[in-house]
Amino acid sequence: MRALCGAVALLMSFGPAVTGVSAAEIADLKNAGTFVGICEPSGVVAYPPGTVDQFFIVGNDEDNILRTYRVSDGLNASPDSVPKTDMNEFLELNAKDEDDKVDIEGATYLDGRALWLGSHSRSRKGHKRPSRWRLFSTRIEVKNGIPSAVPEQKAVTDALLQAFTALPLITDSISIKTKTAPKLAAKQQGGFNIEGLTIGDDGSSIWIGLRSPLTDKGEAIVVHVRNPNRVLAGGKADLDPSPVPLDLVMLGIRSIEYSPAAKTYLILAGASGDDAKTPIFELYTWDGQRDSKPVRVEGLRERLTAAGLQNFQPEAMVVDDAGKRLLILSDDGGRCPANKAFRGALVTLR
Repeated sequence: MRALCGAVALLMSFGPAVTGVSAAEIADLKNAGTFVGICEPSGVVAYPPGTVDQFFIVGNDEDNILRTYRVSDGLNASPDSVPKTDMNEFLELNAKDEDDKVDIEGATYLDGRALWLGSHSRSRKGHKRPSRWRLFSTRIEVKNGIPSAVPEQKAVTDALLQAFTALPLITDSISIKTKTAPKLAAKQQGGFNIEGLTIGDDGSSIWIGLRSPLTDKGEAIVVHVRNPNRVLAGGKADLDPSPVPLDLVMLGIRSIEYSPAAKTYLILAGASGDDAKTPIFELYTWDGQRDSKPVRVEGLRERLTAAGLQNFQPEAMVVDDAGKRLLILSDDGGRCPANKAFRGALVTLR
């Protein structure tokens, strides 16, 4: 465990960029508006794929519903007008039961389908939550110009968690045979918590990014899943046996997206635990090579402040085809208004 003040000190003393993709900075950032209905967006895909300014479909950790938003709508939409796909029956869950929430934290496109992933974390008290061990896909249907997610096949329940337990950097954070482990609870720095999912540069594999645990050196962890289609079909997961540690200066992964055009992974990083009193976050680029160090993108905090987005907590994002424009969504659970809403920012990289 490492104190939060240590993370802050390291962030302030971040040194020059080293081996990896070229350094980038924020060229422009605009307030994309406020979107009603939920406060804690997490996994998200854009529609059409490769855009950031038309529609997005988002999951969250408050219920098992996928919602569609038009980027230009913002507060023009009411909660009742937001298109929704209730996934409870498909997932054989009942989200009215606190134990039956998937806690969707990652999403990406794979072979034209949207892939969704639960956090696989324990509860806040350290209880195992099998409902969160879900991987499933949806197709995207468009009616009257509005896209929505439609369930495609039976969800996979525990194939990934079983595979993760065999990985040396991770097995102790899962302790799969232990029913209750308070030290491994969700939002604890040592517990197992997935928050990032993206297609790989080969177009057929996926990368999973962990918010927690960090390595003994304070590095974030990404894991390469080489056969996601086989896993979706009920097969055994084929994971690279050596997870990749990434130096994000004591931060965990909140979102990861691959840009084929830029040949770059973009990573939103944030506190690995839940003890931060103010948002701590950074944006990085990474070329996908094990021996390359992620490079910090300059200017995100300053641009958010200039756009009037105070206490913005980056939690999910989509990237355009060129790898230059991003839509970043904020987890506004800590400031959730009575009518429930979250904010977005449109970012352009130089």
